[in-house]
Amino acid sequence: GKTNFYNVVSKLDFGSNEFLLDTQNSEFQLSAANRVLVHSMLYHMGLKGKKVRLYATSPMQRYFHSDGSVNEDYIKQRNDNLKKPVFLKDNSTIEIVEVTQIPEGFATYLSILMKPNKAKGTINIDTSVTREDVLILDFGGQTLDVAVVSNGKLVVQKSYTEEGMGMLKIHDRLYDYLKSYRRNISREEMSRVIETGVFATDKKGTNTINVSERVHKVVRDVLSAAMDKVSKRTPTNEFDRVIIGGGGAQIIEREIKLYIDGAEMVSDPLHSNAIGTLYMATSEVSASQKNAEPA
Repeated sequence: GKTNFYNVVSKLDFGSNEFLLDTQNSEFQLSAANRVLVHSMLYHMGLKGKKVRLYATSPMQRYFHSDGSVNEDYIKQRNDNLKKPVFLKDNSTIEIVEVTQIPEGFATYLSILMKPNKAKGTINIDTSVTREDVLILDFGGQTLDVAVVSNGKLVVQKSYTEEGMGMLKIHDRLYDYLKSYRRNISREEMSRVIETGVFATDKKGTNTINVSERVHKVVRDVLSAAMDKVSKRTPTNEFDRVIIGGGGAQIIEREIKLYIDGAEMVSDPLHSNAIGTLYMATSEVSASQKNAEPA
């Protein structure tokens, strides 16, 4: 078949923005580009030439059908896609032998439910969390995943994904304003602008302007649209706890808390889904090893 070549870079070269692949669409997670990105991550983890059991997350809206049933077709397509080989420059590969999907948002819940015991190498459950009605708001790049968990169980019919409400929407809105000064702006720089309210009109950074008012307006516009939808579908005052996580959450924490009184930020919002998924994987591997031990 046809061979496709991709480059995964940590920093963009000047003028290469036009060659970036669009990840803000529902088809990306089933694409060859997504598979390359995952395999690149595994390579940088030192897993070249290894067999890997992979745990991955998917947005709530794609993991489940609207009636609450698991979208088995999507999960199978994504798992099959991730297990296809990706060849590095030296023709080596990483073999993904098994994939387990976990819905985003719920993975963040697992990060507060499960507590690792490093001394024993086990995962414990915080039973106090299982007695609460918890609303998880997971601010990702493309989406806002909303997970409703009651008595330790995901209430699928009340959980959902809001597309186009993630951090990249804020980036894009702000870029539309800043591009009149300069177009060569990385995602990393855009995050700093959102955090500091300061933008350098030249790449050297010798001339800066205060854009804090514009930043606050863009954040408020995107966030208010998201919170309006959340308040109509899952009013935050009906929950014991409202937990905030996701890569974009930390940067706009102050603005989020203006909308949600008493909202709690997880200790590591950038990696909250990954941490919850890691705890689940550790627990399952530990249980399988224990079951395999002779009586």
